[in-house]
Amino acid sequence: MLDSEARDEEHLGQLRNMTSSVSIRTKDSTPRMVRGVLFLDYVRIVKRQRATASARLFPEDRVYLTERIQLDAWYPMAAFERLGLALLDTFAGVVWTQADEDAQQTHAARTRRARTTLQPANAEPIRAFGRQQMVGISAQFPELVVAKSPRETLMRFRVLLSSFFDFEALAVLSLNDTSAEIIVDYGMCPAAECAASWQTLGFCEALLAMSGAPHHHCELVQRSWEVAGRVTRLRLSWVDARRPRPRETGPADVPPAELSRMGSAPVVAISSVLPVEGEASAPIVLLPEHRKDRADDPGE
Repeated sequence: MLDSEARDEEHLGQLRNMTSSVSIRTKDSTPRMVRGVLFLDYVRIVKRQRATASARLFPEDRVYLTERIQLDAWYPMAAFERLGLALLDTFAGVVWTQADEDAQQTHAARTRRARTTLQPANAEPIRAFGRQQMVGISAQFPELVVAKSPRETLMRFRVLLSSFFDFEALAVLSLNDTSAEIIVDYGMCPAAECAASWQTLGFCEALLAMSGAPHHHCELVQRSWEVAGRVTRLRLSWVDARRPRPRETGPADVPPAELSRMGSAPVVAISSVLPVEGEASAPIVLLPEHRKDRADDPGE
């Protein structure tokens, strides 16, 4: 156990060194900020989806649609939030039950308003976006994913994400070889917080799959936008990649005579033809804009 903890600390130290060129702002800093590595994705997709005319965007937000976005620079979280809401309006199948996403209000005032609900059935486009975005991020930070170690990969993800925001957006409550529980709190309006939480769930789905845990289950067991005063809790579980699932070899009650008649005919394992509960429902695709050597300008 001590050796495992020592390795974890060593790898976390390596990842901290990898992101040490970016100075992390203090939690009390105002306004809150987000790094360009995430901000650039929103700018590019808003432009591609023809969402630049969205009424959600403020005049100062539109400046970012024409200027060069620096990957290591800091950008206002409020603008990031409004870009995200403009982007969400273009997602097919995403339906909000209430339009209470006024990004000009304080966070305290927003939490007192009626809750916004996004059901899992129509959250799939956002989850898929999160999976695709994480593939791009892992290409930029190749040390993020550790083969056959979802636990270590998630630890590295938490450290890396802490360098993307100048506040604590994720807090790990528990983490072991087969499960994790994470608090998600981006401090945004209910609709944006809801979408960001589903996007984060997509991040984790991609990380688990890439680190060798294709049989996993991710769910939001508590949602801040549905119950006032509560935080969003993300629960993850997976099959330990170092302990492969046992495979069935065929029916146990086949008579010896029948087995003899079958001769050398191959027996198909049951687990290879039945769907596995919790397995990712869609393949992860590396989008063109997520190439490791992508340019840092916001245009195509």
